[in-house]
Amino acid sequence: DRDVTGVQTCALPISSVQGLLGLQVDAPARTITFAPRLPFTWHDLSMAHVPLDGEKISFTLHENSTEVDLGIDNPGASFSLNFAPTLPLGASVLYVDVNHRAVQPTITQGLRDTVASVKVQVMHGTNEVRMVLRGGLSIITSNSAPLLGEPSHGVRIIDATLAGDSLKLTADIPVDRSSTVDIATDW
Repeated sequence: DRDVTGVQTCALPISSVQGLLGLQVDAPARTITFAPRLPFTWHDLSMAHVPLDGEKISFTLHENSTEVDLGIDNPGASFSLNFAPTLPLGASVLYVDVNHRAVQPTITQGLRDTVASVKVQVMHGTNEVRMVLRGGLSIITSNSAPLLGEPSHGVRIIDATLAGDSLKLTADIPVDRSSTVDIATDW
């Protein structure tokens, strides 16, 4: 269980902010997109001082196998948030509420995961988005990062198909070393 706290966008390279966190700020449109693709072992994330038109927005994200909770602290005027967290492959979204009001998410099935998207009007003050989940699975490869100039040498998932209770994986697996793929699920 890894706790990543106090991430400030100015301290991270822009590729990390846009890739890992899926964070994009459109100040003229007063819109923030937050589409996190966090590693399976990250359950908590806090971001402070996300700039929006002179204001500093804060986010607190907590994920586990049965829910995704997002807290938003907005000290200024309202703005639009496109929240699209990555969920385990095949997960069902039982319900989503924004500030204790039910909303309908848009669900997209990807190669290795599921994405549930909601558009939220974030009001001044504290706001909350809660997604309650059932099932799904996470495919975890234990790849070590190659040194600069080296080729990657871990398992590479090419395709993953989930049909009912059957998972089919197509992977590029190195033959000169031991390799593993872990599956985590609440099913």
